[in-house]
Amino acid sequence: QHHASIAAQLAETHGFPFWSTVARGVLGWVELSNGGSEAGLESARRGAEACQAYGLAMQYSVSLLHLANCLAMAGRFDECEATITAALALVETNGDRMVEPGLW
Repeated sequence: QHHASIAAQLAETHGFPFWSTVARGVLGWVELSNGGSEAGLESARRGAEACQAYGLAMQYSVSLLHLANCLAMAGRFDECEATITAALALVETNGDRMVEPGLW
């Protein structure tokens, strides 16, 4: 958790949006694994939102997968299903088949 948080902060400070979103996704998962559901969900959401804002289409697919996993861990199954549906639609648009098996 410590390292993911530092990685996210460094990436954001120095203008590396790709690595920032990767670190945010990992941070969200770690925070949820440690019992911090709201903090974990917020980190995962921030990562996905940053991908979308920076136009990182393929990383956005991965971030949505991370967010969906976090939502499932938090027991928010309706939001998880909506996130997966959005990610599958994005995969159809951007052709990022790498994450498709994880979404299914």
